[in-house]
Amino acid sequence: MKENNKIITTSEWIIIKMIMFIPIVNIIMLFIWSFNNKTNINKANWAKANLIIMIFRVIFYLIIVFVTALILVNFFGEFFKHNMHI
Repeated sequence: MKENNKIITTSEWIIIKMIMFIPIVNIIMLFIWSFNNKTNINKANWAKANLIIMIFRVIFYLIIVFVTALILVNFFGEFFKHNMHI
């Protein structure tokens, strides 16, 4: 069996998950695991899936922030327009 096809043990998964708790390091490690040819195939696929999910999350959060900002600007713009007698 090839080295990058071996079964990942439970203790290895625990270590991987612990690494994922560390900010910035987790993203760097996901890129390393995703695009390194020597990485276990299962871990590489898992890392690629996590990167894709992270991209979707960032896009979703940006949409939420943008929509919220538009609503607030619209609300407070109307509020100040009606309540400021300059």
